Amino acid sequence: MAIQMNQQQFVAVSVDTLRPPAELNFDLYMRPVAHRPARLYRSKDVPIDDEAVARLLGRGIHTLYIATESTENYCDYLRQHVLADEALPVDQRYNVLRQAAVSVLGDAFQRGCVDSIVSATENVGSQVVELLAGRETILRDLIDIMVADYSTYAHATNVATYAVMLARALGISDQREIVAIGQGALLHDMGKQFIENDFLNSPERLTEDKMEVVRQHPARGFEEVCTREDLSWGQLMMIYQHHELYGGDGYPVGLVGEEIHPWARLCAIVDVFEALTCNRPYRKAYSPATALQYLSLEAGRRFDEEMVQCFNSTISKSD
Repeated sequence: MAIQMNQQQFVAVSVDTLRPPAELNFDLYMRPVAHRPARLYRSKDVPIDDEAVARLLGRGIHTLYIATESTENYCDYLRQHVLADEALPVDQRYNVLRQAAVSVLGDAFQRGCVDSIVSATENVGSQVVELLAGRETILRDLIDIMVADYSTYAHATNVATYAVMLARALGISDQREIVAIGQGALLHDMGKQFIENDFLNSPERLTEDKMEVVRQHPARGFEEVCTREDLSWGQLMMIYQHHELYGGDGYPVGLVGEEIHPWARLCAIVDVFEALTCNRPYRKAYSPATALQYLSLEAGRRFDEEMVQCFNSTISKSD
């Protein structure tokens, strides 16, 4: 999330995403006390070591800040020194990526700059694809990380992870296409930025009037980006059609079967699975087995049956 400090925008980054002794390519700041300017903690030309990280954590400091304009450098740092480190288990690398994605996506969406949102989702999407490349059996290792909590940006990252896995399982092998699907999944709920958080995080069942507001988010998100030339038709349909249901009783249009774009059908499955298996304000997470059972029961009516079978097999192989 972007934070205004001393007339400059900053992005929160988790201390756990820093990996000494890798050289930083961005300055790190401490959060200031009220009415005081941001305080530089460590400039990019001063390496951070394990002792410095331990001191921060020992003082209960788990979050530092970078200037918004350093976000791309931060993502490059993660790619080079964390995600590419084969000595780190994949689940640890994924956890770092997920923490970083929540911060980077949160900043971009909070600022409301569509260019920044598209750039951030492309960057994060490509990193998810790179990390999961050739790893068909690690999904089970990641599920415990993904169900830990729910937030709009954690949800988007989780959905992108499942979407990439399902795309590969369906036989899509072109790297650019898989990255595009990952980015589209990160963007699928962008219309929710126009909905009050009280609606989205309500512990109680929403009234029909409030539900009607929530149902507007696919069309609102599509309107925001529909004229962009750097997003494909499939990505736009992931935003616009991910709540269309195979039997025709979805929204915003009520399309039936293959009238729905394949990427949107894919997104609908992983979106629902992720929502069911995550803790939400109004209920505890379903087990993956229970969520898969629900998808199977609704296959052919709400969801593409072949895609559900493929997703079920993909999750099951990870057991």
